[in-house]
Amino acid sequence: MDVRNDLSLLPQIDVFFYRRDSNGEGGSGVFLLSKTYLDKIMRRMNPSGGLLITDGSNRGNGIYKKMLRAGGYTNQAWGKHFQLSPHQDHFEVHGLKKIEISPAEPTR
Repeated sequence: MDVRNDLSLLPQIDVFFYRRDSNGEGGSGVFLLSKTYLDKIMRRMNPSGGLLITDGSNRGNGIYKKMLRAGGYTNQAWGKHFQLSPHQDHFEVHGLKKIEISPAEPTR
């Protein structure tokens, strides 16, 4: 499958693991952590939550940095809140970040 065209065919995603990609030779050149692709991926994400485990490859915008902030990042359009997990023990040694995804609190 070509991820650029077939994300909508994927089953529900509980864990999205993405690392060691680039825009250079040998890389996919697909910015899966950009707003365009994250939108498609989050449509497949388990509504009750899940995990994003990544080294930040091919992020292409500021959304990934927002996820790493102390308060995390909420995207109401996706209905998701992203929060850096306090449990990073085995991830950081490999240059990875574990981000917990939960349903966003509705805005008032």
